[in-house]
Amino acid sequence: QDHDDTAIKDSSERAKFKDGTPEYIEENSKVHANSSRILHTDYDVQWHLARISHRQRGHSDYTYDASAGNGTCAYVLGTGIDSGHPEFEGRAKQLISFDSSSGKDEADHGTGVASIIAGKTLGVAKKTKIFGVRFFSQKDEMVGTSTLVKAIDYIIEHQAQMKSEGECVNGVFVNYSVTGGDSDKQDEAFEKLAKQVSFVAAAAGNDGGSATKETLVNAPSVCIIGAINRKDALIFNYGRLVDILAPGDEMLTANAYQRGGYATRRGGTSYSTAVVVGMAANLAAAEGLGGIGSRALCDRIKEMATKDAVINPRLDTVNLIAYNGVKDVDDDNSERLTKKS
Repeated sequence: QDHDDTAIKDSSERAKFKDGTPEYIEENSKVHANSSRILHTDYDVQWHLARISHRQRGHSDYTYDASAGNGTCAYVLGTGIDSGHPEFEGRAKQLISFDSSSGKDEADHGTGVASIIAGKTLGVAKKTKIFGVRFFSQKDEMVGTSTLVKAIDYIIEHQAQMKSEGECVNGVFVNYSVTGGDSDKQDEAFEKLAKQVSFVAAAAGNDGGSATKETLVNAPSVCIIGAINRKDALIFNYGRLVDILAPGDEMLTANAYQRGGYATRRGGTSYSTAVVVGMAANLAAAEGLGGIGSRALCDRIKEMATKDAVINPRLDTVNLIAYNGVKDVDDDNSERLTKKS
């Protein structure tokens, strides 16, 4: 199994965090009120957040619906998460481990993925709840399909229990940032999962080849995510299976247990997948789309996407960059209330 983790240590970036608290990412923000929805804008944000709320690259602000994924739950299926990281503000929980190790995010991967989905400063959906489900521990560890299927079945059961308790009312979302493996049982399990929850997204892989060799081939309800860099160039895997592209390079992501500092820059389709999962949670909370089905929600995100902006397009790959659509509903005459973050 390859969980798409390419760490880029950046001491100058880490130096901007003091005492475990980022002091510069959201220095100020605004609330915009218009007739249809309330929007929130954060300034001086990480590039992946700015990119998904603008049609063009190069901006530094992130505008999103103020619901921010409230009432949604996101499951990170992979190496586990550090639920105590300050990015999660108590909204995260490591549920279970299907291997014999400590249960911690020893690979320092799932925590970073979760921070892109739902971190208070690094995340797309800042109010969603995060659940970690671990089925393997270390990078490049090989695990059996049966272990993965057990983890998937657990998510199906757990999310049903959460719903019965009045949680996750706006939808359940699953992030699968693991590649490798090729079996009908794996694909069948993910297709079953996608029929039970609001949205499932999987990483296209990082080998620089066809996604058909790295991701789910026969799970049509799962949204397959590729990646772009800061220049809007297609990077990592490509091909007919890829549904949409999202930022996936030089991403500032939370470090498990803050080893090496609060956050580290990483790249890979693991993180572009997390971006789209966060977007799906936001969209479901804002527009009540948590019940339309995983494929329908993926298609909605594709419909909203910025078209023909990739600078090195391929004929066999979509030219669609994930876009949250909020600028399309923002009104220049809206009441704008300055708010300290």
